Amino acid sequence: MSSPVQGKNEAERWFERYIRDHGYEYDYEPDLGVSTRPDFLVWRADVQIVCEVKGFDQPTPLERRLRGTSHTTMISSDEEYGPMRSAVREAARQLKPLAGSGYPLVVVLANPMGYRVNLSLEQLVEAMYGNPGLVGNFNAEKGEVEDFRFELGRDGRLRNDHPYISAVVILRERSRADEYYKEWRASWKKTRQPLAHPTTDEIIAEAEAEQAAWGASEASKNVPEGNVYVIETMTTGSPDAMPLPKNVFDCSRDHRLDVERVAAPHLEESAKRTDRTR
Repeated sequence: MSSPVQGKNEAERWFERYIRDHGYEYDYEPDLGVSTRPDFLVWRADVQIVCEVKGFDQPTPLERRLRGTSHTTMISSDEEYGPMRSAVREAARQLKPLAGSGYPLVVVLANPMGYRVNLSLEQLVEAMYGNPGLVGNFNAEKGEVEDFRFELGRDGRLRNDHPYISAVVILRERSRADEYYKEWRASWKKTRQPLAHPTTDEIIAEAEAEQAAWGASEASKNVPEGNVYVIETMTTGSPDAMPLPKNVFDCSRDHRLDVERVAAPHLEESAKRTDRTR
């Protein structure tokens, strides 16, 4: 597509570049016959999904609190997970009128400004399904706690508050040049003898050898320009949501984490990576 991107903010423009790069068609802020205008109706082949994009456009409360702080401090669960939970909640309001419409409804999270948000699949699971905690069973006869395990507990209301959401995805921007160099470096490192207990001088010498090898290589003369966009998907496992098809957000750099509801006394949902994780 040669027309300029339409997104009103950088997070939306990142997503628009992703779907263009991977051959999707789309309408921006489509009229879907409801009271809201979600950001994107996206389709490829016979699959259509509706996506609401949320960026983080200002410093988080934690970031503001830590400005000028040089000492160790405690971080609350609200500070850790609050930004993600708020973004999902806001996006869900835009998508709610389409509940039961037959569209998979997807929340897209991106952080172009680089604010202090721990945006990862692991953190996203905890933000959606509850704060992680260490629990165990108390053995009254021995007077001790046994069978310690991690569980997702408090503040996991998002899983029930928005049952119509099919998936939440994390969108990232990567430099093509950085990817290219990392691939070259991994190949070069295989030719080197590993240093078991390197000294400072040996570490410096190895770094200098790496830079010399890179400068002398043909690869250094063909460094690609521009950026690529990568998606990490977490499906919600909600039986009330349309399932997200496997053939979306399935590009070679993408990852997918499927969450399934299971009948277990201590955990309503469990997560497993699919074999498409790359």
